[in-house]
This record gives sequence, structure tokens and C-alpha cells, in this order.
Amino acid sequence: MGKNPGNRLLGISFGAEEVNLIETDSSSKEVKVTAVKKIDSSLPFSIDLISEDNGAELLGSELKTALEENEIATKKVSLSLDLSIGSLIQIPYHKKLSEKDLDSHLKWELQQYIEDDVDDYIFDSYKLISAPSMKFPELILVGARTKVVDFFREVCDHAELDLKSITMDMLSAVNTFEKNYQHGTEEKTAIVEIGEQKLVFILLEGNLLIGHHYIFLDASVRSDFINNVSELISLNLRTLFTDHDLGKDKANFDQVYVYRSNTKYSVNSLIESSTEQELLLFNPFEKVRLDPELSDELDFLDDNSEFVEPLGLTLI
Repeated sequence: MGKNPGNRLLGISFGAEEVNLIETDSSSKEVKVTAVKKIDSSLPFSIDLISEDNGAELLGSELKTALEENEIATKKVSLSLDLSIGSLIQIPYHKKLSEKDLDSHLKWELQQYIEDDVDDYIFDSYKLISAPSMKFPELILVGARTKVVDFFREVCDHAELDLKSITMDMLSAVNTFEKNYQHGTEEKTAIVEIGEQKLVFILLEGNLLIGHHYIFLDASVRSDFINNVSELISLNLRTLFTDHDLGKDKANFDQVYVYRSNTKYSVNSLIESSTEQELLLFNPFEKVRLDPELSDELDFLDDNSEFVEPLGLTLI
């Protein structure tokens, strides 16, 4: 039986030097990964590209060519936004609010968080399943400038792709974690994203999101990236553990998973340099079904964590 592109979905994450891509097939009960690609880009993605008149056309055309060269016929795609070009806020809400009142409340909340006019933004929200430590119901408010969303829509048009969803990269990482790992309902887990210019900390209780934090890295960090980032991870984990009042019967997170995005540095190097808290490699393929043909393309003992986010985009 031939491939059916209609049952397949692409998850694409744009980086400064490469595009990471996952293709999954949902034709059977269990989702299967059918393609894993790291595409070198001659057009570095950045915030500046969004403002260029022909930026979307150039990026879309390059993506179309890359898909053709890799013989990927799937047209449906989900994309992720970096925290530098989108906003993500976790806030409590009242369950009795009507949808209309909740929408007005979220619009007000977003306006407090951004400097621009909220009318120039598109936003959405995701109600969280309450973890044991949550005192009130909470939701995730996601917002991005309409200009940014329109840019990625135009990229997909030029690449001849059907854009199904855009979400924040952090949320796609949580999707991948839920697919691969299960922990006790009261276990405290941290997921750390290592980027060239940022660190993102995702906090879970069991497999439920309870908080997040991020910091941007200045140029001084890159002078000794591995050791400096290792110290920053330890410092921020201690602070977050205390701030979220997670230490009633323990001193540290039960486990800390680390993955990388848009950086050449290996997570394994960070794991080896960590002395305070054990760090674990976030393997996006830990329990995911893979097409047998991929065994020739992937080294499953290597650091494949740059595919955490694009895989999560296909699991939405």
C-alpha cells in the first residue's frame, strides 16, 4: 500500500541555521514517525526576517525546495513560535466566567503583559488540568502579533503547505514529554530547553504543567557556554523549586530532562558537566513508534533532542 499524505502531518521548527522537521502518520491507532530531517538553511531565521518585504517568500521557497529534495509530499503542517516572537502567560481564572467574559479578561491580561496595542495581537488559551499543588484553576494564554502569524501563513503559502496550527515551542515540548514519559502524580519534574540565546524551564507535577520560566543569555555566557549554562541551570532550578513551594518533603526536582534547540552544543556535554543535580537527556523517541526505515538515518544513542519540539507539533 502506498503512502497516504492525507494521514500525515509535518511538525517544523525554524532555527537560525537549520530547520528541524518531523513527519508522522496517524492512519493507525498509534502515531508513527515516518521522517526525521535536519535541513541546513541558507536563510537564517530571525525576527528581522519577518520585517523584510520578501522574507516570507524566500523562506517559503527554500522550504518547498527542501521538501521536494527530501521527497516529502505531506502538505499539512504545524509550526512553533519561539518565546522571542510570542507571549506565553500562565494565569488563574474563574470557572464561572462565560466565554465572552473570559475572552475580555484574557485580552486585558495580555495587554498588561505587552507594550504594543493588544488589538494588534492574535491570542488563544488552553485550560490546564489542575495539578495537586494548584490552589486555583489555571490556563495558558498564548499571544503573538498578527504580523508574525501572517508571516508564517505566507511562508506556508509559498511552500505550498496547508497550515493547521501554530503554537509555542514550549507547549509542543510538553506534548512530546507526555508521549514518552510517565511519572507519579506528585513527582516534580523540570524540563530545560537549551537554546543559543535562551534557557527555558518547564515545571511539571506528574505530567501536568504547573509553571515555566525563561531567561535570555547575553554574549558573556557564550565565552564558556557549557560551564556557564550548567551554573545557570543549577541556580534557576534551586530558585524555581523554592518559589513554587515544591520542597515540603524533598530538596530537589525528582528528575530534570534537558533538550536543545537552535544550538550546536550537545546536551550530553551539559549532562557530564553538571555536579549539583542529575540531568537526563530528553529523548523524543523514547517510546514513539518509528518507521523501520529510520533506523539507517538515526543514531538512537546520540543526542536527538533537537527534534523534541517538531515532534510535539504533530501530537497536538
